[in-house]
Amino acid sequence: MWGDTDMTKPRIIIVDEDESYAMTLQAKFIYEFLDNIELEVITDQKIIDKTFATAQKADILIIDSNIHSETIQKQEIDHVFVMTESKQSASDDYESEYIIFKYANIKSIFMEIVGKSSLTIPNKKRELKSRVILVTSGSGGVGKTTVALGLASALSSMYKRVLYMEAAKLQNFSYFLEDKTPIDNAYIYDKLSKADRSIYQDIKAELRTQIFNYIPPFKTALLSFGIDYSVFRKIAESAKESNNYDYIIIDCPPSLSMLTINAMTTANSVLVPIQCEYYALEGLSQLIHTIDLVQQRLNPNLLIEGVVFTMYDVRTNLSNQVVENVRNNLDAKIYDTLIPRNIRLAEAPSYGLPINLYDSKSAGAESYRLLAKEVIDRKDI
Repeated sequence: MWGDTDMTKPRIIIVDEDESYAMTLQAKFIYEFLDNIELEVITDQKIIDKTFATAQKADILIIDSNIHSETIQKQEIDHVFVMTESKQSASDDYESEYIIFKYANIKSIFMEIVGKSSLTIPNKKRELKSRVILVTSGSGGVGKTTVALGLASALSSMYKRVLYMEAAKLQNFSYFLEDKTPIDNAYIYDKLSKADRSIYQDIKAELRTQIFNYIPPFKTALLSFGIDYSVFRKIAESAKESNNYDYIIIDCPPSLSMLTINAMTTANSVLVPIQCEYYALEGLSQLIHTIDLVQQRLNPNLLIEGVVFTMYDVRTNLSNQVVENVRNNLDAKIYDTLIPRNIRLAEAPSYGLPINLYDSKSAGAESYRLLAKEVIDRKDI
């Protein structure tokens, strides 16, 4: 069903106070339908009450059983799917609604909803021109991985398809995500050792999703499998050719190793986080010089995506002085968004969640939404 006419996009509403779960389901619908649907996700009880206080017309409502009520039953909604936490929920409790076990596989949940509502998955998908953004810094400890994951998550929440990978000898990004299990498939490591233009298709089945897609951590350093670190560049190039993503985020080490330089050869741009501390410019001049050399000799299309300030504290003179100093002396794009020092930002990794899934209303989450909007609005890359 596609609404009242063929020209009307179906309206789908997801209602669940578990924001992480709602975002995961949202990501699946975005991946399959792109901009062919009107998708709303509501996770705040006050907004839920306000929304359904007036009559809502929609093609599909996906709602947690704990929120479902008589008021919602009276809405003008063609198909209602009630998500229950028990496989034994009695269908009599929900009259004409469809009952789905909430913790089944997301793919099977999606297919059941599509099948019972008669939605049609578009055969011809929007052609995507991937933008490869490499995130690195002139020194360590600036919140580089937090920025890379925060940006990936915020872009995904704005209906962009995103692939994240950490191109590092020793990966630590898994501490920021719920599923920390490394790839344990000998076939994949064999394919990586012989990586060619089809490597993305070879490893695609191993990708995981936490609103954005990401390549899971490897179980040990790749060199121990005889795999050269240029494999990260090959994966990025192969993923780019697949036309599956709007953005590919490559999280690289702060050291200017061959691994980082190799990744620069396939990137469109380099995003540089700078900590609002006294030594903010340490290593930055060398990084910019390296970007210039790569641009001259290996990748003439490489640009500096921009500089983003992290750990900004509006209460201190130092933070404001650093921002002013860099803006006055650095000849590069500097984003207006300032990533603040924020307790919720610091807590999020311990829960294995990007900030917009951990606390979407925090100042930290809002800052990443603003950064993502600035990145999307750049038209010169």
